[in-house]
Amino acid sequence: MEPVFSADFFRPYINTPFMIRADGVPMLELILLEIKEQNNAVLDEFTLIFSGPTDRIAYDNTYRLEHEVLGQFDMFLGPFFTPLKNDAVYYQAVFTHFKKGLPV
Repeated sequence: MEPVFSADFFRPYINTPFMIRADGVPMLELILLEIKEQNNAVLDEFTLIFSGPTDRIAYDNTYRLEHEVLGQFDMFLGPFFTPLKNDAVYYQAVFTHFKKGLPV
């Protein structure tokens, strides 16, 4: 069963490696750098920010990620570029969940 992702679920794994494995492509290591949260009365929203090497890019796609503690799971990731930082390729995974206990 896939885990239920939340900011708290990922928080202990900041600064740890997550590996992308894809058929026919060498493994790509990403480091979880930061979790950005934007919550309101109805939604829990958070974004995971990863960094990766500059020698290649994983484009927008759903990837099988591996983590030494969390195991394997699928996640949609996309690169984003910032002119202020060129030391890495940065990636984000964006999550939005309705808050529990709200009337439907």
